[in-house]
Amino acid sequence: MLEGIVAGAGLAALNGLGAWWTIHWTFDKSFQTFLKVFMGGVLLRLALVGVGTFLLLWYTSIHKMAYTGALIITFIIFQIVEIVFVLKRLKREKESRAGRPNPE
Repeated sequence: MLEGIVAGAGLAALNGLGAWWTIHWTFDKSFQTFLKVFMGGVLLRLALVGVGTFLLLWYTSIHKMAYTGALIITFIIFQIVEIVFVLKRLKREKESRAGRPNPE
């Protein structure tokens, strides 16, 4: 059962680290680049979590409920952190646009 918890939390943590890296890497880029990379990264990470989950549950004897519960709980925690980072990025982008002179 402990293996399932560690595997679920570990996979969600890797997903969260991927999100953090994406946000960190695109912070100095344009907002359009940020959105493209971020959204593409969401799709890629979701696919990787799905494939990893399938492989772990299908080919190992890991405790399925422990794995699933840990994955979901940890995933939600990391999603909340990810949303906070994105909202900070959006706020910073809005503030930087407000500070620019109007081209009209």
